[in-house]
Amino acid sequence: MSEARIGTRAVAPGKAFVCGEYAVLEGGVAVVAAIDRLAIAEIRAAADAPPPTDFVAAALAEMQRRFGLTVPGIAIDTSAFSHHDRKLGLGSSAATVAATVCAVWLAHERPLARSRMTLHDAALAAHARAQEARGAAGSGADVSASIMGGLTGFQRSAGITRAVHLDAGPLSGGPGNATLCFVDTGNPADTPGMLANLGSLRDRARTRYDSTFESLRQGARRFLTALEAAQIHEMIQEYDSYGAALEALGVLAGSPIVTPAHAAVRQLARALGGAAKPSGAGGGDLAAVLLPPGVAPEALDAGLAAAGLARVPLALREAGAGLEHAR
Repeated sequence: MSEARIGTRAVAPGKAFVCGEYAVLEGGVAVVAAIDRLAIAEIRAAADAPPPTDFVAAALAEMQRRFGLTVPGIAIDTSAFSHHDRKLGLGSSAATVAATVCAVWLAHERPLARSRMTLHDAALAAHARAQEARGAAGSGADVSASIMGGLTGFQRSAGITRAVHLDAGPLSGGPGNATLCFVDTGNPADTPGMLANLGSLRDRARTRYDSTFESLRQGARRFLTALEAAQIHEMIQEYDSYGAALEALGVLAGSPIVTPAHAAVRQLARALGGAAKPSGAGGGDLAAVLLPPGVAPEALDAGLAAAGLARVPLALREAGAGLEHAR
């Protein structure tokens, strides 16, 4: 086996949920976008590398276990995931794992073109193991988006993971298409606390829990169907409905998924013929906004400023995890 090439640099994009958050935890489909905030992993000599974090250590262990690949050291930079010194829930841990497995793979001069799904599975396993060690659990949709890039349809059901590339054209803002943009709601989300409240809801009111999640699964599927058919009006309608379903889930679970800031963004979007909902766990972090054809994101800005909010400059990144040459 060849030695790892010191100086190999790999990047992996962050993620933003477009639709299907929460539904994906119970077998539903999620639509997730890779965005242009990058985690950077650099292979270094052992003496020049910091101690690995839990997520990096899990990724390194998985690459050794599956493929027998090791590196002397690695450094990770996720500074791009912060906005005004606060993280926005853009999947920095998933991007860290994706960048790590990619860097290790490429440092041993393994080809990436036909191995992306191999690394996808390794990254999913590593990220899940690191989360389990912290007493947390996620769907893996963020890892999938980071490895694959672009717009991904992700589903885990009955032990089977399905990840497919989707056409992002209907969200691109081009002629006849909707425009997807994001707003910082000003407060961090408490994702572990919200998931704990969901677990409590499941334990005390299983029937209501199951019916609520069935509604979420159906709503996410309807949005995906409209997206794939490029039915822009229906897509925006389903987006608005999914946001209402998230709000109802939050009320039921005692977790405010739709905060006053999210509600303010929704009102502004509706006034422009669009829709808005939390992106991810809610309770803070990002709001995702879909605007109808012909309406530019700038149309939101005056109303957002009056509410003390602002858009976040995020763009879809088509490229997934891959090589960045050493500087």
